[in-house]
Amino acid sequence: HGWHECTTARAEDSCPLPSMPAPSKRDSDATSLRRKLDELYDLRCTEPEQEAKRLAASLEEVQRSSDALVTSLRRQLTQQSADAIKAVQPAHELDALQARVERLERQAAAYEMLTGLSVDVGKDGRTISCCCKGEERAHEFAVDLFPEDGDAGDLGYQPASGDGSCKELPDYLQDGIIFERSQAPTLMCKIIGVVMSRS
Repeated sequence: HGWHECTTARAEDSCPLPSMPAPSKRDSDATSLRRKLDELYDLRCTEPEQEAKRLAASLEEVQRSSDALVTSLRRQLTQQSADAIKAVQPAHELDALQARVERLERQAAAYEMLTGLSVDVGKDGRTISCCCKGEERAHEFAVDLFPEDGDAGDLGYQPASGDGSCKELPDYLQDGIIFERSQAPTLMCKIIGVVMSRS
Protein backbone atom coordinates (compact mmCIF):
# COMPACT_ATOMS: atom_id res chain seq x y z
CA HIS A 1 0.00 0.00 0.00
CA GLY A 2 2.88 2.34 0.86
CA TRP A 3 4.49 1.68 -2.53
CA HIS A 4 1.21 2.49 -4.23
CA GLU A 5 1.03 5.76 -2.40
CA CYS A 6 4.62 6.64 -3.39
CA THR A 7 3.94 5.69 -7.02
CA THR A 8 0.80 7.74 -7.06
CA ALA A 9 2.61 10.64 -5.49
CA ARG A 10 5.37 10.49 -8.12
CA ALA A 11 2.82 11.22 -10.82
CA GLU A 12 2.57 14.62 -9.25
CA ASP A 13 5.81 14.98 -7.36
CA SER A 14 8.81 12.64 -7.12
CA CYS A 15 9.29 10.58 -3.99
CA PRO A 16 12.36 11.75 -2.04
CA LEU A 17 15.18 9.20 -1.94
CA PRO A 18 17.26 8.68 1.17
CA SER A 19 20.47 10.68 0.93
CA MET A 20 23.87 8.96 1.23
CA PRO A 21 26.18 10.30 3.91
CA ALA A 22 29.07 12.38 2.50
CA PRO A 23 32.45 10.64 2.72
CA SER A 24 34.40 11.74 5.75
CA LYS A 25 37.78 13.47 5.42
CA ARG A 26 39.41 10.35 6.84
CA ASP A 27 37.85 8.17 4.11
CA SER A 28 38.93 10.68 1.46
CA ASP A 29 42.53 10.74 2.76
CA ALA A 30 42.65 6.92 2.84
CA THR A 31 41.39 6.72 -0.76
CA SER A 32 43.98 9.28 -1.89
CA LEU A 33 46.80 7.42 -0.16
CA ARG A 34 45.65 4.12 -1.68
CA ARG A 35 45.62 5.72 -5.18
CA LYS A 36 49.14 7.11 -4.70
CA LEU A 37 50.37 3.73 -3.43
CA ASP A 38 48.90 1.98 -6.48
CA GLU A 39 50.55 4.52 -8.81
CA LEU A 40 53.95 4.02 -7.14
CA TYR A 41 53.56 0.23 -7.36
CA ASP A 42 52.65 0.42 -11.07
CA LEU A 43 55.61 2.74 -11.73
CA ARG A 44 58.02 0.41 -9.91
CA CYS A 45 56.77 -2.60 -11.88
CA THR A 46 56.55 -1.03 -15.32
CA GLU A 47 59.78 1.02 -15.56
CA PRO A 48 62.17 -2.02 -15.52
CA GLU A 49 59.88 -3.85 -17.97
CA GLN A 50 59.85 -0.88 -20.34
CA GLU A 51 63.65 -0.53 -20.12
CA ALA A 52 64.06 -4.25 -20.85
CA LYS A 53 61.79 -3.95 -23.88
CA ARG A 54 63.75 -0.95 -25.16
CA LEU A 55 67.06 -2.79 -24.78
CA ALA A 56 65.69 -5.91 -26.48
CA ALA A 57 64.37 -3.86 -29.39
CA SER A 58 67.72 -2.07 -29.71
CA LEU A 59 69.61 -5.38 -29.74
CA GLU A 60 67.29 -6.84 -32.39
CA GLU A 61 67.82 -3.77 -34.58
CA VAL A 62 71.63 -4.09 -34.25
CA GLN A 63 71.38 -7.78 -35.14
CA ARG A 64 69.25 -7.09 -38.20
CA SER A 65 71.52 -4.26 -39.39
CA SER A 66 74.73 -6.25 -38.87
CA ASP A 67 73.34 -9.34 -40.57
CA ALA A 68 72.08 -7.34 -43.54
CA LEU A 69 75.40 -5.53 -43.96
CA VAL A 70 77.52 -8.68 -43.69
CA THR A 71 75.27 -10.47 -46.19
CA SER A 72 75.47 -7.54 -48.59
CA LEU A 73 79.26 -7.31 -48.31
CA ARG A 74 79.70 -11.05 -48.79
CA ARG A 75 77.45 -11.04 -51.86
CA GLN A 76 79.22 -8.07 -53.38
CA LEU A 77 82.69 -9.47 -52.66
CA THR A 78 81.74 -12.77 -54.27
CA GLN A 79 80.49 -10.95 -57.35
CA GLN A 80 83.61 -8.80 -57.32
CA SER A 81 85.84 -11.88 -57.39
CA ALA A 82 83.91 -13.29 -60.33
CA ASP A 83 84.27 -10.03 -62.21
CA ALA A 84 87.98 -9.75 -61.48
CA ILE A 85 88.86 -13.05 -63.17
CA LYS A 86 87.51 -12.00 -66.53
CA ALA A 87 90.38 -11.94 -69.04
CA VAL A 88 89.87 -8.63 -70.82
CA GLN A 89 87.64 -5.76 -69.82
CA PRO A 90 86.91 -2.63 -71.83
CA ALA A 91 88.27 0.54 -70.24
CA HIS A 92 84.88 1.79 -69.03
CA GLU A 93 84.17 -1.57 -67.37
CA LEU A 94 87.53 -1.46 -65.60
CA ASP A 95 86.69 2.00 -64.30
CA ALA A 96 83.34 0.76 -63.03
CA LEU A 97 85.07 -2.23 -61.43
CA GLN A 98 87.54 0.03 -59.65
CA ALA A 99 84.70 2.22 -58.42
CA ARG A 100 82.93 -0.84 -56.98
CA VAL A 101 86.10 -1.94 -55.20
CA GLU A 102 86.48 1.50 -53.64
CA ARG A 103 82.84 1.51 -52.57
CA LEU A 104 83.20 -1.90 -50.94
CA GLU A 105 86.30 -0.73 -49.10
CA ARG A 106 84.40 2.28 -47.78
CA GLN A 107 81.51 0.06 -46.69
CA ALA A 108 83.88 -2.28 -44.87
CA ALA A 109 85.56 0.67 -43.15
CA ALA A 110 82.18 2.10 -42.13
CA TYR A 111 81.08 -1.29 -40.75
CA GLU A 112 84.27 -1.56 -38.68
CA MET A 113 83.84 2.00 -37.39
CA LEU A 114 80.21 1.38 -36.33
CA THR A 115 80.66 -2.07 -34.75
CA GLY A 116 84.38 -2.38 -33.89
CA LEU A 117 84.41 -5.62 -35.90
CA SER A 118 86.67 -6.01 -38.93
CA VAL A 119 86.35 -8.96 -41.32
CA ASP A 120 88.63 -10.37 -43.99
CA VAL A 121 87.36 -13.08 -46.34
CA GLY A 122 90.09 -15.60 -47.13
CA LYS A 123 91.19 -16.32 -50.68
CA ASP A 124 89.67 -19.80 -50.43
CA GLY A 125 86.25 -18.17 -49.94
CA ARG A 126 85.39 -20.38 -46.98
CA THR A 127 87.06 -18.69 -44.01
CA ILE A 128 86.42 -15.23 -42.54
CA SER A 129 89.07 -13.82 -40.22
CA CYS A 130 87.51 -11.46 -37.68
CA CYS A 131 88.89 -9.03 -35.13
CA CYS A 132 86.77 -7.13 -32.63
CA LYS A 133 88.50 -4.29 -30.75
CA GLY A 134 87.23 -2.24 -27.82
CA GLU A 135 88.91 0.31 -25.59
CA GLU A 136 90.02 -2.26 -23.02
CA ARG A 137 90.12 -5.59 -24.81
CA ALA A 138 90.12 -7.31 -28.19
CA HIS A 139 89.10 -10.68 -29.60
CA GLU A 140 90.26 -12.45 -32.74
CA PHE A 141 88.43 -15.40 -34.21
CA ALA A 142 87.67 -17.17 -37.47
CA VAL A 143 84.35 -18.20 -38.98
CA ASP A 144 84.31 -21.26 -41.23
CA LEU A 145 81.54 -20.97 -43.83
CA PHE A 146 81.64 -24.72 -44.57
CA PRO A 147 82.73 -26.61 -41.41
CA GLU A 148 83.58 -30.26 -42.06
CA ASP A 149 81.72 -31.52 -38.97
CA GLY A 150 78.63 -29.40 -39.56
CA ASP A 151 75.43 -29.85 -41.51
CA ALA A 152 74.47 -27.88 -44.59
CA GLY A 153 74.06 -24.22 -43.63
CA ASP A 154 76.09 -24.51 -40.41
CA LEU A 155 78.99 -22.21 -39.53
CA GLY A 156 82.10 -22.88 -37.48
CA TYR A 157 83.56 -20.55 -34.83
CA GLN A 158 87.19 -20.80 -33.73
CA PRO A 159 88.74 -18.26 -31.31
CA ALA A 160 92.38 -17.27 -31.66
CA SER A 161 94.81 -18.75 -29.19
CA GLY A 162 96.92 -16.81 -26.70
CA ASP A 163 96.61 -13.05 -26.30
CA GLY A 164 94.24 -12.78 -29.25
CA SER A 165 91.39 -14.35 -27.25
CA CYS A 166 89.13 -12.38 -24.90
CA LYS A 167 88.95 -14.14 -21.51
CA GLU A 168 85.80 -12.23 -20.51
CA LEU A 169 83.70 -14.13 -23.07
CA PRO A 170 81.43 -16.93 -21.77
CA ASP A 171 82.86 -20.44 -21.61
CA TYR A 172 81.07 -21.64 -24.76
CA LEU A 173 82.93 -18.99 -26.80
CA GLN A 174 86.36 -19.89 -25.41
CA ASP A 175 86.57 -22.97 -27.65
CA GLY A 176 85.54 -23.81 -31.19
CA ILE A 177 81.85 -24.48 -31.81
CA ILE A 178 79.55 -25.21 -34.75
CA PHE A 179 76.28 -23.30 -34.90
CA GLU A 180 73.38 -22.68 -37.25
CA ARG A 181 73.73 -19.81 -39.70
CA SER A 182 70.61 -18.14 -38.25
CA GLN A 183 72.41 -17.82 -34.89
CA ALA A 184 75.30 -15.82 -36.34
CA PRO A 185 73.86 -12.33 -35.57
CA THR A 186 73.21 -13.29 -31.94
CA LEU A 187 76.71 -14.71 -31.55
CA MET A 188 78.32 -11.64 -33.13
CA CYS A 189 76.30 -9.30 -30.90
CA LYS A 190 77.39 -11.29 -27.84
CA ILE A 191 81.07 -11.01 -28.81
CA ILE A 192 80.81 -7.30 -29.64
CA GLY A 193 78.90 -6.59 -26.41
CA VAL A 194 81.52 -8.28 -24.20
CA VAL A 195 84.52 -6.79 -25.99
CA MET A 196 83.08 -3.27 -26.02
CA SER A 197 81.93 -3.31 -22.39
CA ARG A 198 84.01 -1.51 -19.83
CA SER A 199 85.22 -3.18 -16.65
